[in-house]
Amino acid sequence: MISSPFNTSASNFGNAAMQTADVPWDTPVKMRLGADGPGETGAYIEVSTTRGFAKRIPIDEARLSECRQEQDGAAGITLCQQLVDDLAARIETAVAEAVHG
Repeated sequence: MISSPFNTSASNFGNAAMQTADVPWDTPVKMRLGADGPGETGAYIEVSTTRGFAKRIPIDEARLSECRQEQDGAAGITLCQQLVDDLAARIETAVAEAVHG
């Protein structure tokens, strides 16, 4: 659960989503943060396995911007939490695809 104050960097959202996702510790996948450009430009969460599965989940820059604009107060916390929850759900889907094919 996000509370104020929350640093609205892409890496913080990615880390929060990975912690929020319901992925048992012994699931044979790796999760990591990455970016296509300098800094956090094109930030993503990657779910992968040693068998060659790899899926990138982009961290939506437009939604990050919305969170940054509304970062104070209940509306900002709600926007940020929704982004974390959406990313966590996409992580869970990618993990299921990785494990079950």
